[in-house]
Amino acid sequence: MIFLSLPIQLHIKQRNAIMDEFFLLITLVAVFIGVPALVAYLLYKIPLKLGYPRAGKNLLLMFGLLVFGFILYVMFEDLFFTRSDAQKAITEQGFNLKDKFKLTTNTSSSAIGDYYHTFTIRVSAEDKSNAINQIVRSGNFTRCSEVTNDLMYTKDCYTGPILTRNYETVKTYVHEYFKPNGDGYAPTFIRISVNKDGLDLVFEDIDE
Repeated sequence: MIFLSLPIQLHIKQRNAIMDEFFLLITLVAVFIGVPALVAYLLYKIPLKLGYPRAGKNLLLMFGLLVFGFILYVMFEDLFFTRSDAQKAITEQGFNLKDKFKLTTNTSSSAIGDYYHTFTIRVSAEDKSNAINQIVRSGNFTRCSEVTNDLMYTKDCYTGPILTRNYETVKTYVHEYFKPNGDGYAPTFIRISVNKDGLDLVFEDIDE
């Protein structure tokens, strides 16, 4: 592998990524369609064989309601996202919010191998100041003019080290966190932006 040219290596990585997505799709179909279908069949068929058809129907109905509830939860997941969830996500990045805040927006989307989640919270002036100070006083803080590469597309995006970056743009102070998750798995990329104007703090989780 080390003797191959860079374009060939990139082609091989792209081909492997496509194969990984294909096998992931097959796995998802088996897990989310095949397994529930098999469970539903057994829940109905076993009581029927034992001479309890009504019990089989009741078990099948309860299982159907459970699956339907799970589907609804996945479809409307954003509605179940709370302030506590937002605080946990922020705290995991080392930012502590001492005052109450308002969750103003929350959206997410996903596809095979990709996931995107963003929310905006309106914090107190003190929490905003603390967040900015934490970014500025970090050991790797840089000005916007010095940011030359995208942390999401670092060279060792699958097996490299965990990286963090803190910098300032024209409108925001930004903290970024990058964590490779191994070959075939989308790396975790999190960005927290503190707006200079207003009291909004934006959280982005981008896995692709």
